Amino acid sequence: MYFPEPDRIYYLQSSNIPDCYATIIPSDTALRRVPLNPDKFYQKVFCTFTEVTGARSLGVNSVDQFEPVYTFDNAQTWILKKSLEGYTIGQRSGDSEFVWTARKESEPIVIARGIVNTESWRFVPAPEQ
Repeated sequence: MYFPEPDRIYYLQSSNIPDCYATIIPSDTALRRVPLNPDKFYQKVFCTFTEVTGARSLGVNSVDQFEPVYTFDNAQTWILKKSLEGYTIGQRSGDSEFVWTARKESEPIVIARGIVNTESWRFVPAPEQ
């Protein structure tokens, strides 16, 4: 497993449910874990690692238990930690670390602390077009 390269486009695949990916569906701003359908335009592009000003980013209203991850105009810093199945994605607040998790398919992805089985995410390169 490798660390994602900058300026490349990735799907974020759930390690818990491999046919599900982090996605924002039309008319919504919350990040959700849903089955990938490559025929749907909104699921073709999701994650890049780059310094882009003016682009929408992912964030939370506050770093607190079960805060949903949304699209934001201003960038926030996310921490990637390597795990056995991929990477955990999270933020720190004080001495606590909050990581992405989704309880059920299609529900918003939230940040949470103290989770025994943390969810990992794989960065799957999107096909080049």
